[in-house]
Amino acid sequence: MKSGFAKLPFILLAAIFVIHAAFIVHYAVDVPIGDQWDTLNSDQLPSGLSLSWLFRLQNEHRLVPTKLLAWILLKTTAWNLNANLYVNFAIFGLFSSFFFVFQKRVASSVSASLFAWFLIFLVSSIADENHALADQSCHHFVLLFFFLSVYFLFSSKQLAFELFLGSLCALASTYAFANGIVLSAVVIACYAWFKWDRARVLLTASAKRVELIQAILVIGVVGGGILLWLLNYHRNLAVPPPTWPNKLGFWVVFFDLVALGFGYRVSSVLIGVVCTLAVVVPLWLLWKRTRPGNRDSFFALAAAILGVLGSLASVAFGRAGFGLGSGKTPRYAELAIVLIPPMVMAWGLALQQSKRDLRRAFVFLWLLCLGGYSNTNNWNFFHYRYYQQLKLKGLNCLSRYVHEGGPPVCSTLYPGSLAERLENAKRMKISFMETLARQPDLKPKN
Repeated sequence: MKSGFAKLPFILLAAIFVIHAAFIVHYAVDVPIGDQWDTLNSDQLPSGLSLSWLFRLQNEHRLVPTKLLAWILLKTTAWNLNANLYVNFAIFGLFSSFFFVFQKRVASSVSASLFAWFLIFLVSSIADENHALADQSCHHFVLLFFFLSVYFLFSSKQLAFELFLGSLCALASTYAFANGIVLSAVVIACYAWFKWDRARVLLTASAKRVELIQAILVIGVVGGGILLWLLNYHRNLAVPPPTWPNKLGFWVVFFDLVALGFGYRVSSVLIGVVCTLAVVVPLWLLWKRTRPGNRDSFFALAAAILGVLGSLASVAFGRAGFGLGSGKTPRYAELAIVLIPPMVMAWGLALQQSKRDLRRAFVFLWLLCLGGYSNTNNWNFFHYRYYQQLKLKGLNCLSRYVHEGGPPVCSTLYPGSLAERLENAKRMKISFMETLARQPDLKPKN
């Protein structure tokens, strides 16, 4: 009976993930929408694979992995947007599963079964926008590479190959999405702190020298990548000016973003503060209860939690100008929900000497998450039908352009003219153009 209960969260986690995937497949529509149309600009995907295109700014982002994935899908599926969605969700599934690997190295004393109960929240539909729009793979990539960089860089043995992989992953995170700069900057700051903490307890000069050289190399490579990212950077003038932390709006949006990761869609600074304390307090406890030179897990969790909080601060900095409600935008939920796994690990390590306190902490954390995720909208997989209807309405609009010579303007897909992009899509035989040629009228699925 006890063994069966231990398996229950894994079964639920797998079942919800499969159900979620089934809804994405069922409501997928092969047509670009929003910023995805920019991929069909003449100087982007139609111009072929080049370093210039891969590393070029798009709005305020450099989206190297997302662009590379689009090129691969162009060569294999004629850039079928449905295939893009399926690959995106598979990447998200691998990323979510990776937390078990991360937990095994960083917090092996925490029960995997208990940990799985908290990972269930990751496969909710709260970030449905990221799973319904093909170009939102950037969120999966930036977080996947960030956590991989933490995993490799903060290992106890500090093997050269792991440091090499960690540095590469940090660079990949930097060039996956704009907030990757903040994530990687926090990683190298924590890595410098980590190396200082290790070096100060070493007895020999040669051992200290190794720590220093490794720190210089990692910080130099990743820091250099960040500096290169900033070359030729220009602010997107189509968005409001940034909101600095001395403005109340910054903090309202920041705390709303943190709370969104815990499932709270209602705007409340108080809930946001409670959620923020829930992820920060265990770091302080863990620091106080560990000795210098024996804090590998602390630094890994500190880099993870502080990196994500820094990332959310960068979103508040750049998006609070759109209004206080911008802290509840669904696509940002994924950037915040990843606070839950390292939070659980940090509490598990900080209170591992007191089973009673640990049980109380986990009950509180579970209830805190449940309070937000009890909102049925966080599990409404039928909301993908909304995106399907938008796309189908636009696809039928495109059909009139292709078959009847109507205007190349379809407001549910893009606010402006699509003439140039449609001509490029036709010339490149992009998948959705082939669909339009075969099926002039498409209807929604129930």
